[in-house]
Formats: sequence, structure tokens, C-alpha cells
Amino acid sequence: MRDCGSTTTEGACSSCRKPYPPESRCRAVALARQGHKSTVALAKDLGTSRSCLQNWVAQAAAEEKPAGDATRPRARSSSRVA
Repeated sequence: MRDCGSTTTEGACSSCRKPYPPESRCRAVALARQGHKSTVALAKDLGTSRSCLQNWVAQAAAEEKPAGDATRPRARSSSRVA
């Protein structure tokens, strides 16, 4: 963890905060997927940012994909006549 030397009332700036434990992230992802609250409201309740919660959800989705299920952009078929 880097130390930027900046202090706040919590003792460290946001870039120096310890990462959330995997169990907390897993629970946050499960709650987000339930959809009972908006991402903003849920993130606020959990003490994190909306973007952080969205990143966790996206990362969980990527990790759940089977290894051979790489998503590639499809080639567009062109109906133009030259």
C-alpha cells in the first residue's frame, strides 16, 4: 500500500485506504444484483463509492464467465454495394 503523506479526519486519503475484504465485496455484489436499491444508495450504505461497487460487480461477472467464453466483437456484414 502506498503512503501519500496526506491525512484526513479518518487518518488517510482515499487512495491509501486498505482494500475491502473479499467477503465484503462478495456480499456487496450479491446485494447489488438483488436490485432492491440503486447502486448509489447501496454504495452509500456500504461506505464505498458508486464506481467502486460497479467495478466489483463487473469484475465478478468477468470472473464467472467460463474460460472458453471470450466475448469478441462480431464482424459486421456489409450490405453496401461498391
